[in-house]
Amino acid sequence: YMLQGDAFGGGDMTRLLNAMLPDNMKSSEMPSYRQVGSGWLSNGLNYVDYQSNGQNMEAIRYYFNGYTLTKIASAQFIYDDQGKLQARRCIIKVNEFSPTPAKEYLSLPAGVKDATKKPKKDEGEN
Repeated sequence: YMLQGDAFGGGDMTRLLNAMLPDNMKSSEMPSYRQVGSGWLSNGLNYVDYQSNGQNMEAIRYYFNGYTLTKIASAQFIYDDQGKLQARRCIIKVNEFSPTPAKEYLSLPAGVKDATKKPKKDEGEN
């Protein structure tokens, strides 16, 4: 289970969710991806495939039940420091994907102070 914050929870989640975004909507250090396919599976799910455009290759498949994201699968092929090709896969089952977080995730737990807020100055202070 992953509760997302500013970085979507971790490196894999950040990369996999950002892959769908156009390049002008993500940070410059994120890899560039392009949509390469889509279709329907015999189990009724539909999918959209993306592929990276960099030195290291990654293929990502997003599975949907209608318009609801249900799973993300990726396969990465990376050259290590010795020039050997290494493969890595990542499969994420999505239980819920909502743009509206629960209210308890938007406030600090009891007893924790917000150190980012500065006290207001009186009008007479400089």
